[in-house]
Amino acid sequence: MEADNEKTLQNDENNNPWYALNGDDGDVFFTSRVRIIRNLANFPFPLQFKADDRERVNAILLDVFSKVKNPDDYHVLPMEDLSSENYSVLQERGILKPMSEIKARHIPLPSTVVMNTKGDVSVLINQIDHLRLAAFKSGLDFTKPFSRVSELDAEFQNNVQFASSLEFGYLTSAMKDLGSGIKFSAWVNLQMTIRSGKLPELLEKLKTSPVELSPAFPELSRDNQVPAGCIFNIATCRSLKGSEVSQLADMEAVCSFIAEYERKISQEYADNHMTVIVNSVMRSLGIARNSLLLSLREAIDIIGDVHTGLRLGLVTGIDFGRLTGLLFRVQPAHLSYVMEEGNFDFEKDVRQEKILMIDRLRALAIQEAFENISLRKL
Repeated sequence: MEADNEKTLQNDENNNPWYALNGDDGDVFFTSRVRIIRNLANFPFPLQFKADDRERVNAILLDVFSKVKNPDDYHVLPMEDLSSENYSVLQERGILKPMSEIKARHIPLPSTVVMNTKGDVSVLINQIDHLRLAAFKSGLDFTKPFSRVSELDAEFQNNVQFASSLEFGYLTSAMKDLGSGIKFSAWVNLQMTIRSGKLPELLEKLKTSPVELSPAFPELSRDNQVPAGCIFNIATCRSLKGSEVSQLADMEAVCSFIAEYERKISQEYADNHMTVIVNSVMRSLGIARNSLLLSLREAIDIIGDVHTGLRLGLVTGIDFGRLTGLLFRVQPAHLSYVMEEGNFDFEKDVRQEKILMIDRLRALAIQEAFENISLRKL
């Protein structure tokens, strides 16, 4: 690959989107998300729309959105104007559902996607529910994204009436979302909990908590019991009990417990198996530095290993924010976008297949990010 190719990738790295910034508890948690669901009164849910219901709800909500604070900070993207490539990028960012899930569950596409310029706040109109507000933050931090979606929610509440009842709170298409309509979720690295065989113990401790753990990258974990990079998505599974504030406090408490649990297990395991950990980190760095092609699963496993090594002080020359950014920057749709925007001179056999070009670009992206990494001498 030529020097111009490296410069293009480096410029992309320097844009510093929200997911590439250092966040609280970044040694265990990669990202946090808060989502609020609302439905207009006097309209059926999207799956029961008739006649012009879809167009009317879309028009009402977009009209309200034009009156929110700083509306010019947002981009309105009608679904019919969204290319399949752009859809895939938004899916990788956690804004849109995977197309495979939409087809399997017969879910309609949203009418409109609205995003702020930084990409850390999104609005979906007319998918399973009328309105879905979401905000994202690097590391473990629900307070700031909660504040942002709450502010948007309040502006909508001032202009439209949402469906609710005294008994069930806000009405939603799914029973689990009744009540506050809020959901908290985060990506967490549980590599040492898994490696030490303590995952069943952790799950038992979380049994009475209103959360569930699932692979952060389920499409890469179907044939492997260990999630890619040992990265899980932890999310609240119901929103009926308690207020939004109490649910926020409960989720913060659970995630703080998980962070301390993983740190404690990490230190205990390192005290007795340091050679095993160093071997994993060295092997991952070796694969990263000497590979011409990397699959998505390989890349995420490498990121997980280096993330754990950084937590234990074995690695220098990179920070947690950049590792979090890599989780998004090694995704195929993102790399496909970079490839179209850049001027890359791929090897002759590589440029014959798009998947090979993406694997080649992924290897280069990780090598650039790891350029200054060194392993601490034991």
